[in-house]
Amino acid sequence: MPTLITDMTKDVKEIVDEYGVQGHLIGFDMAQLAANENAAVVADIDKGKLTVDILRQIESGQMSVKEAKKEYDLSESTVNAIKEGTLNSGNFAGVKNGTVKVMSKDNITLHYQTSYFSSLGHYVNGESGTIACADTIYNGDCLSNGGNLFLAWNMRATDGRLVATGVYIARIEITVKAGSKTISEMTRDMLWGVRRGKINALDLNIK
Repeated sequence: MPTLITDMTKDVKEIVDEYGVQGHLIGFDMAQLAANENAAVVADIDKGKLTVDILRQIESGQMSVKEAKKEYDLSESTVNAIKEGTLNSGNFAGVKNGTVKVMSKDNITLHYQTSYFSSLGHYVNGESGTIACADTIYNGDCLSNGGNLFLAWNMRATDGRLVATGVYIARIEITVKAGSKTISEMTRDMLWGVRRGKINALDLNIK
């Protein structure tokens, strides 16, 4: 189960020592990712690439989003917002003046997959999940209640038994999405040393 670490000055070793378990520390600035997406859309509007008339043509079926992207050189952020329905002729003025955001807490999700292998490459265990920006772990809004997610490993194999002392390969894959668009991806491999009764954090930077 992910834990939100609101003190973003803590590094993974401090958190591992505090919780007594090894795990991954995910540090994504959701607010900045959202700001980047919104800024890209506003830039298209400010440069005259997108107008309310173009949006109306798309909505009426006179032009497809693909055709508009090609003809007006629209950014992927703008195309995604139109497809997702967060940008339309009705809210165009609000998006233009900044009172309406095409990317908000309601359309941001973080997907994770952890996998653990023995030093010989044999699969030991893993976990996957999706966390929405509006989930309770963020008190309903990851843009206003930031923090780093800590994904702890219970040191158990798929059969429920505690793993033996040794070195393990820990892999984490993270995808952040705005609606259906992927806005950030990360894959990281690490080596962790495990001793029964005590966890030693060990990152050999093998990626």
